[in-house]
Amino acid sequence: MPKTIKLTKTIALKSKPLTKTKIKIIENTIESYKEVLSIALDFGLKNNRKSHRKIREGIYEEIKSKLPKLPTHYIYTASQDASTRIKSFIAMKKRDKAYTSKPKIKNISLWLDDVLTNYRDFKNNIEKLFLIDKEGKKTLHLRLSTPNGRIVIPLKPHKQFFKLLNEGWGIKAGFKLRLNKEDGTITVLIPLEKEITINDSYKTVYALDFNLDNITYGNFENIELIKTDLGKLTEKYSNIMTNIQEKFSFKGIHKQDKPLKRKGFILLKNSVGG
Repeated sequence: MPKTIKLTKTIALKSKPLTKTKIKIIENTIESYKEVLSIALDFGLKNNRKSHRKIREGIYEEIKSKLPKLPTHYIYTASQDASTRIKSFIAMKKRDKAYTSKPKIKNISLWLDDVLTNYRDFKNNIEKLFLIDKEGKKTLHLRLSTPNGRIVIPLKPHKQFFKLLNEGWGIKAGFKLRLNKEDGTITVLIPLEKEITINDSYKTVYALDFNLDNITYGNFENIELIKTDLGKLTEKYSNIMTNIQEKFSFKGIHKQDKPLKRKGFILLKNSVGG
């Protein structure tokens, strides 16, 4: 009998460089979120609460008093974040893999629900979010709720993003946002899902695993390994190209383009042949 299953994956979209004002607003939002997350973790661990609903109920009034301008739904998403971290920490503790008394907050991503962004437009009417920038390229506008109101963030969609949409992948709620301080941009992680129909009447299922050095395939009874040594070939090719670039790279002399290519080709041919 045919059976329908859901596949999920996540794709990352980076923004164009943002203004200093927007970067500052996002930094402040992340700092407020981090404070909520810290309070949520402390409450959950102290009161033995793992459910995000229980955590949210326990910290809601305190957060609204401390951070009145922070959109309420950040309390919801930070509680979900804390719940996930607590469950992971407890599981690690059981395996003697936890080396601290409580989860450490190192990397912060803003967890965003369908209220904190214009998610519904992404899901139902994404075409209206596309605009053409001054360079003639498409940008995808994300609207983000912050303590300073909503700001618009221009994302740069890439070919893989369009390819997945054309293949029937749909956009799910649950975006995550990371700030890239080094270049003044943000990265948004967007979850995708797709339904496929499979025939579960098949008696045997084979798994394939492609690696640089081997291909592994098999079922539950037997596994076969085919060595390819592609890893060595890739490494050798990389070394050859580095050698070519070091020996035959000159700047600003356009007339030498053709001789350089010819010398490089000869070196590559001799290296591979040897």
